Amino acid sequence: MNRVLLLLEHRENRQLLASWLAKQYEVLSPELGLQAAGFTQALQQPFDLCIVDSQTLEKLWQLIQSIKAKDPQIFSPFLLLTSNQGLSLAAQHLRQTVDELVTTPVNKAELSARVEILLRTRQLSVELQQRNLQLSAANEEVRHALEKEKELNELKSRFVAMVSHEFRNPLTSITLAAHLLECYGQGWPAERRQDYFLRIKKTIRNMTELLEDVLFIGQTDFGKLKFDPAPLDFDQFCRELLEEIQATAGDRHLLQFQIYETGGDGPVLRSPPTPFIGKSTEKSTEESTAPIVCVDAKLLRHVLTNLLTNAVKYSPTGGNVQFTLTYESEHLILQVQDQGIGIPAEDLPYLFESFHRASNVGKIPGSGLGLSILKRCVDLHQGEIAVESTANVGTTFTIKLPRMS
Repeated sequence: MNRVLLLLEHRENRQLLASWLAKQYEVLSPELGLQAAGFTQALQQPFDLCIVDSQTLEKLWQLIQSIKAKDPQIFSPFLLLTSNQGLSLAAQHLRQTVDELVTTPVNKAELSARVEILLRTRQLSVELQQRNLQLSAANEEVRHALEKEKELNELKSRFVAMVSHEFRNPLTSITLAAHLLECYGQGWPAERRQDYFLRIKKTIRNMTELLEDVLFIGQTDFGKLKFDPAPLDFDQFCRELLEEIQATAGDRHLLQFQIYETGGDGPVLRSPPTPFIGKSTEKSTEESTAPIVCVDAKLLRHVLTNLLTNAVKYSPTGGNVQFTLTYESEHLILQVQDQGIGIPAEDLPYLFESFHRASNVGKIPGSGLGLSILKRCVDLHQGEIAVESTANVGTTFTIKLPRMS
């Protein structure tokens, strides 16, 4: 129901008008006396139409103008009841403060028509504002959708470029090796034929790993990747993984592993830096006392393999790769530090986006998927990642995971 506010100084007129209007509207008719402060307070409450007389208008015309200017999109109607002698005042304020006027003595039919027109106009302005807000929201959604579409198009372009680059050379190598084997393999020694077969197998394995990375990204995007934590001897898990990576890293890179545990006086070194030179089949004597933690070993293999292989790959001149594991009371801290080419500051904000590669990688091969996969694996563990890097000095990745043991 529409609310009509009566600000009339003449009490009898106010009461008669309130009684008549109350049949169709909710009427607010405060007893205000002759003080302007009372009228000012009355105008603070919500209303759909305010009816004033000449005496009230003379006191409140500046305040009425400010009310109208506060939200110009919403029509705030004021109707003036005035005598013929007050028309000069009405002429001064018409359209600036008042929107309609009715002269006294009041003709009920005329007053009813003007009140209804003002209320309908206000309702239309309210509906128009709502439509404008809905339109603005829809425009914002469209803008957001266009931005997402632009991002997807850029992602598709990067994907096509990556696939074209990463698959063209391996396929060319496979084709060439197969052709040589077919045409000349009969006369080659067995060792040379075996070498070409191994090249083909290695190239196919690299292409398969790339396809698995793309599939992994798709699974996380569609929420199909499962998080399956289970108890794990994390010390031994890390040692075995380091041995595998050291075996393929060559003698220019030395992977070192150290373990800390937090105590009352801070981190305590439990295992000094251990170099991994060659693959060891013996288990550490410390494994039996190592904490058992609850993690998803499959996902963490992605995380650590990516960090350690990147540390090796992006240190083309060699150097040490330091892997530090810290057991805190409620968290696991994994840190990998290399002495490689580093990451330019302008690339850091985009580091975990799919298919993004730093601007200084040059001809070092890569798909730009590894760190994106790493980030998703850490997110599934509800963990955090921090990166510190200086160009031509090295990079340090620090991962903090909740300890669920």
